[in-house]
Amino acid sequence: MVAGKAGRITTTGRITEFPLPSDSELPGGITAGPGGMWLTAAGSIAVERIGSTGRVTRFPLPGPGSGPSGITRGPDGGIRYADQSGRIGRVDAQGRVTAFPVPDGSTKVPFRLASGPDRAVWFTGLIGNSIGRVQALPG
Repeated sequence: MVAGKAGRITTTGRITEFPLPSDSELPGGITAGPGGMWLTAAGSIAVERIGSTGRVTRFPLPGPGSGPSGITRGPDGGIRYADQSGRIGRVDAQGRVTAFPVPDGSTKVPFRLASGPDRAVWFTGLIGNSIGRVQALPG
């Protein structure tokens, strides 16, 4: 990803670039998921999916102060994103967005995510040199 674009590269080296909405300026994270590539971008208050044809679908985030950063595919196949408002969110295959406060949200601002072998989502905290864990999210 570069400013304003996301790309796909094949194993033979063929590159295809897809333009992003104008407020998706700086890439925050990208992951493969249901229906294509999923990404977060600075300036956007949405999680975005780029389908195989390059069509961008936006999923607005709930609540004030949302700011997506990291993103990963969750253990159930849904997408999880880190929200700098102190939440971890989930986008399901139908595009429903839900957000959940992280434990001790006042000191842990989730930044980057990874799905663990224990079916939990692990995250690094932007503040306080922290690592956190969220057990399976409802959905």
